Amino acid sequence: MGGLKQLILIFICSACAIGFYLLRQKYNYTKKLNYSILGYFLASLFYIFGFELLMSIVPRDTSNFIIVLLSYIFYPVLLTISPLLYLYVKSFSISKMDMLTFQYNVKHFVIAFILLVINIFTIIALQNLPEDSDKTTLFQNIATYLNFTIFFYVFLIQNIVYLYLAVMLYMNHRQIFQIDKEDTVKTLNWIKLFLFSYGAIFVILYLFQLQGLQPIKLIFRISVLLYVGALVFFGINDYEELNENSLADDDDILNTSNSNIDFLKIENLVESAINSKFYLKPDINIQIFAQEISSNTKYVSKFINHKYGVSFSTFINELRIKYALEILKKEQYAHFTIEAVAKMAGFNSKSAFNAVFKKITNQTPTEYKESLNIQSSDAS
Repeated sequence: MGGLKQLILIFICSACAIGFYLLRQKYNYTKKLNYSILGYFLASLFYIFGFELLMSIVPRDTSNFIIVLLSYIFYPVLLTISPLLYLYVKSFSISKMDMLTFQYNVKHFVIAFILLVINIFTIIALQNLPEDSDKTTLFQNIATYLNFTIFFYVFLIQNIVYLYLAVMLYMNHRQIFQIDKEDTVKTLNWIKLFLFSYGAIFVILYLFQLQGLQPIKLIFRISVLLYVGALVFFGINDYEELNENSLADDDDILNTSNSNIDFLKIENLVESAINSKFYLKPDINIQIFAQEISSNTKYVSKFINHKYGVSFSTFINELRIKYALEILKKEQYAHFTIEAVAKMAGFNSKSAFNAVFKKITNQTPTEYKESLNIQSSDAS
């Protein structure tokens, strides 16, 4: 039975490592954040089950510094799982892209970071104390109690909270976005499968902590192996980002005379707003814009989709990238960094700017800037 357990753990770790590699390659090619975040999700799983595999082969030895270090890092890594799950679901929404920067989301990993600092401090303290001293025993007991408390209570609460937030985000996607489009249905179905399968694995994990179910814990590992395999298989597929427009094919509102008057007014207001470069405001969204032009989000969304054939988020991003292209072409801005150009164009982060720029132009900002330099050299 022990050999079978180790074999399954080897398969789980291999699947996580392969999945991480494939997703990083996919991210490097597409610059879509969902691939990167799912890759880190798999990397955390790799560490967790890799450590379990190591412990099944090598006896836990408190005198071995490497074993002790890995065991103390185990629990902080465990606390990164549910925040990464939430951020993965969040990464499918274009309108949330500017909110996926490290600075904005570091708060989700504060508990994991604090526990890591405490555990590293404990390791350093233990290394400088005699093995048989009372202080050593006290430090070990406190660390053991803290980490097991984290697992059985904090990890449980954290998963419930983040699963709830992720499900609410999914429900919002279902309600607002274009669920009649085949590609969007594919994205929503994948998010649903991802959340449901994680929830099932999470429940099974806690069930197998019960004393009576310990002998058949092998079922949990087999479930995890299937889960990781599904993540790798489905996770590398191409999924459409979810846009804010949910009314693309509903033209009823355009066919009434009153609505035509409203849309003529909105058209003038939108054109005026474009001329004033409203899209350069980093915090702009459809709600704020609708208020600024004294309209409502439904009319604005309908108008932009009808006139330009895109969602509000895509409309804003295309205007921003068009503005960024103009900046990059001007010699007076040649010394500006990509991050500076991103901020001038209304993006809160360089990563979001790079992703949108790549999606619209099929080039990264750096590649585009280099191509301009080559053209300039050829011309001279």
